[in-house]
Amino acid sequence: AAVGRYAAAYTLISFLLNLGVAYGQALLPSLAALGNDRAVQRPVYDSGNALVTAAALPIAVGGSILAHPIIHVVFGPAYLQSGLALQILIWSIPVAYLRNVPQTALIAAHRQDRVMLTAAWAAGANLVLNLSLIPLYGLAGAALATLLTELLRTALAVRYAALEGFGLTGPRRFWRSGLAAGIMGGTLLLLAPANLWLAVLLGAAVYGLVLVTVGGIR
Repeated sequence: AAVGRYAAAYTLISFLLNLGVAYGQALLPSLAALGNDRAVQRPVYDSGNALVTAAALPIAVGGSILAHPIIHVVFGPAYLQSGLALQILIWSIPVAYLRNVPQTALIAAHRQDRVMLTAAWAAGANLVLNLSLIPLYGLAGAALATLLTELLRTALAVRYAALEGFGLTGPRRFWRSGLAAGIMGGTLLLLAPANLWLAVLLGAAVYGLVLVTVGGIR
C-alpha cells in the first residue's frame, strides 16, 4: 500500500522531471554550437539557470501547499496519504531543473564522464538513504531520500561544471523569481481557496503579476 501511494505521488513528479530533461536537450545545441568559448557560453548558461528557476519555483511552492488537494483530485480520497510524499518530492523539481543546465554544459564540453560519475555517486547515496530513512519514516523517508539524492546530484553537477569554466550563476538572476514565488505562496496560504483549480489560477496570476512588476519578464 505504501509503495502504491508513493508511486502515485511520484507519477506527478516524473512528468514534471521529463519536462526539465526536454529543456536540457533543447539547450544542448545552443551551448554546443558556441564551441569552447566560455565567455560566449556563459550568458546562455546563466539565462538557462534563470529560466528553469523561474519555471520550477512556483511549481514547488504551490505544489507543496496544494499537495493534498492535488492528490485528492487526481487519484481520489484513498490516496490522500500520498500528499505528504508529494509535499517533499515536489521540491526535487527545482533541484533537478537546476541540475539539467550544468549537466547539459558538461555534455557540451565533452565531459560525459563527469555526468556518469555524478549518476554513480547519486545511485550509491540513494541506496544508503533508502536503507536508512525508509525503516524510520516510511513514505516520508522514501520521499526524503529521493530529495536528498537530487540535491547531491545537483551539487556534483554544479561543481563539475564550475571546474569546466561554468561558474555559479549570480543571485541577481534568481531573486525576482524567488520573491514572486514567496508572495504567491503567502497569498495561497492567506486566502486558502477551497477549489483546487481556483487556487492554481490564483497562484499563477499572482506569480506572473509579481514577476512582471519586478522586471523578471522583459
